[in-house]
Amino acid sequence: MIDPARIARTFGPALAAAMALSVALVVGAGPAAAKSSRVVRYSFEEVWSTALRLLRIDLGHEIVEKDAEAGYVIFAVNEDGKRFRGTFEVIRFQDGDGRDRLRLLVGIEDRPGYMEDLVLDKLERKLRKERGPPRERAPAPAPDPPKDDGGGDGDDTGTKASPGRP
Repeated sequence: MIDPARIARTFGPALAAAMALSVALVVGAGPAAAKSSRVVRYSFEEVWSTALRLLRIDLGHEIVEKDAEAGYVIFAVNEDGKRFRGTFEVIRFQDGDGRDRLRLLVGIEDRPGYMEDLVLDKLERKLRKERGPPRERAPAPAPDPPKDDGGGDGDDTGTKASPGRP
C-alpha cells in the first residue's frame, strides 16, 4: 500500500502531489465519450431524411431507435465482429443573426473520433449532392414595436378631453 505521508516526507510535498495526480489520471482514464459536431444551414426535414438514408442504406448501420420529434437516432456499428453503439442528434438553434441553424452531433462509443467526423463529412456531401447548396433563410422578423399613441386625444396639448367636453 502506498503511504502518501511517507512519500511526502521522503520526496517533498510537491513531488508527492504530482505522483498522486499521475496515479489518479492513469487509474481514472477510460474511453472518451466525445462527440463530433457540425453546424449546417439545411432544414430539419432535409437533414433528417438524408441522415437516416445515409446511416441505414449507404453505411449499412442498423437503426436501433429513432425519434424525429426529439431529434435523435441510435444506431449500431458492426465492425470486426464487434458491435458499437452510435448516436446521431439534431439540435435546432438560432445563430447570432437570428437565423435558424442545426447542430449535428455524432458519437460512436469506443471508436476513434475520426469515425464520427467521417459520418458527418459523408452526410454533408450527401446533402449537397441531393439537395444542392443550403438555402439561406432570412432571420425571423423582429416583432413590431408597440405604437405610441402618446396617451392624448390627438391635440398637441398633452391633455385629454373629458367626455362631453370638446
